[in-house]
Amino acid sequence: MPSNSMNTLWHSLLDMNRKLNQTLCLLSSAEEVPPSAVALIFKLEHKESMKINKIAEVLGITIGAASNLIDKLEEKQWVERVRSEEDRRIMNVQLTKQGKEQLLHWRQQFSEHADVIFAQVPLEELDHFSERVVRLSQHLSDYNRRLESGRSRKDG
Repeated sequence: MPSNSMNTLWHSLLDMNRKLNQTLCLLSSAEEVPPSAVALIFKLEHKESMKINKIAEVLGITIGAASNLIDKLEEKQWVERVRSEEDRRIMNVQLTKQGKEQLLHWRQQFSEHADVIFAQVPLEELDHFSERVVRLSQHLSDYNRRLESGRSRKDG
């Protein structure tokens, strides 16, 4: 059974996740796009392109919902669908120049909001907290990789 401090930490992390999602919702509403659109734009920053089914998987939505989301982002000219050169049946999604500009705009907005949010916290405390969060994040990533590895062995 987890200790009281682990339960407290777990609940605090879940609460922080909810609050971060709420902040993302508030910021994305200014652009009249759902938070999943913001999440996708940030995800595409680190990928040259993604298949629609992978986008659906990453965002935790159906392929149909992912396709509708991509339609909205194409209307804003933030993403484009590109046929795979290896397999013409596969459609990939990638950021456009306007999408990259929107990403930079959001980064600037998030940075400004972070300045306000964390202004009350001493810099030394922020540095200490940041180191801990990075370490926890790495532990969580390692754990998730082990879970995925075990799942793929069962599926294979």
